[in-house]
Amino acid sequence: MHTELIEHQKVSAIVENVKLAMDEAAQGVGLLNKAKTRLFHTLGQANDSLWNHRSDVSDYSFGGDVSSVLESMNKNIRRNAWRYLLNQTGLIAMMSQKDRDEIEKQVEDGKTPDVTEQNIFAFFENMSEDLPDLLNKHVKEVFDWLKPGAHMHDYKTNKKYRIGAKVIVEWIAEHNYSGGMRLNYRRENNITSLDNVFRLIEGRGIGKYPDDLRTRLNEAMRDNAMPFEDEYFRIKWFKKGTMHLEIKRADLLKELNRIGGGVDLPGPEHERPGRASKPGNGKGSAATLLKMGINQK
Repeated sequence: MHTELIEHQKVSAIVENVKLAMDEAAQGVGLLNKAKTRLFHTLGQANDSLWNHRSDVSDYSFGGDVSSVLESMNKNIRRNAWRYLLNQTGLIAMMSQKDRDEIEKQVEDGKTPDVTEQNIFAFFENMSEDLPDLLNKHVKEVFDWLKPGAHMHDYKTNKKYRIGAKVIVEWIAEHNYSGGMRLNYRRENNITSLDNVFRLIEGRGIGKYPDDLRTRLNEAMRDNAMPFEDEYFRIKWFKKGTMHLEIKRADLLKELNRIGGGVDLPGPEHERPGRASKPGNGKGSAATLLKMGINQK
């Protein structure tokens, strides 16, 4: 069983503390409801509010239906526990944006299983088996973003069927109201994926704040410290919103083309390569808590 992904806390400790938190929440709701009842009988209905319905704290939820309040609290506890597990293992950063959006939506919607050792190990065991497919999809997503499509201008720098050492990307830079420029917030995830994919291809860990590419590049753009350069990229940005990206590592670029395009692309640029193979067998196409065969509440 692949449990080595979980490093920051023992699973048993997470499960135990989640259960304790739910028990304490149940006790708390019971005590709060009891206090409201006491105030009602002592001071009347107009004075049974515990917090005066302030804008930041309200007890509207405690209207006597304790079970619905507990259900809402427990769903939130489960949501936070699964979000913690996904973030601490770094699995989210290894996924394509599409898979990240899918699983984050399920977590946000509360469609998560109970936090038990069996469910946690079952989920991460399945994720470990599907990891190569998820990583290939992540690389393919970055490849497709960098490869010009019909919506891109016909820049001479950009290659037609593969990613070259120099790429021009549109609609990525914008003016910063506090001075300088910044990444368009709709493109920040593309930059994060670009950073993580090159790190993962090389066999390194993902970029983490404040050393991740998105943070460092935003700081450079704000200070107009152009060009930005690190071990992977040399980057320039322009007022019209374009960004000139130079990829410095030819070995990693070759892997990006091989995995993302599905071919080695040995011939001249004008020769169209064969059809790209689909990444993986689709087993991990939905990075989801709902398709792992875990019992849900």
